[in-house]
Amino acid sequence: MRTFKSENDFNAHLTSSIKKLGTSYKAIKTSDRFKIGMADFLIFHKGMCCAVESKYISKIPSKGNMLKHVVSGPQLSFLKGMELAGAKTHIILGIGSHGGMAVFNPDRFETGNMTVKDFKECVHVYPAFHHSFMFDDIEGMLKFLFGEDPL
Repeated sequence: MRTFKSENDFNAHLTSSIKKLGTSYKAIKTSDRFKIGMADFLIFHKGMCCAVESKYISKIPSKGNMLKHVVSGPQLSFLKGMELAGAKTHIILGIGSHGGMAVFNPDRFETGNMTVKDFKECVHVYPAFHHSFMFDDIEGMLKFLFGEDPL
């Protein structure tokens, strides 16, 4: 099962995997060095834009909050602004122990984090609130992000 050492490694995997798909998708790995709150990726496909904030955890904690590094207020504001401008917006949570990624609407991270209890409820009770993909299924995830649901 594939895992990553850090969120940076996870982001590098996303970047290289999207590049391997050819010209159908264009991903720009952004930096918030000059614009606080900028999403990690801006991905373009068939004239559409998707702003993606990515997070990575090695395993699901037994209790408490899911993320050590929360989705910040400026990041949530950026995603909301992009959504208002017509872009699609998502938060991708890579989970090493599960070998995959859970894709959420940013509204699920209103407070910048999600409790383990909320995550489990989301996954088991309300599966429509998220979609999961294995780390190798980047193309399937991208199709979902752009409304070309592969499921």
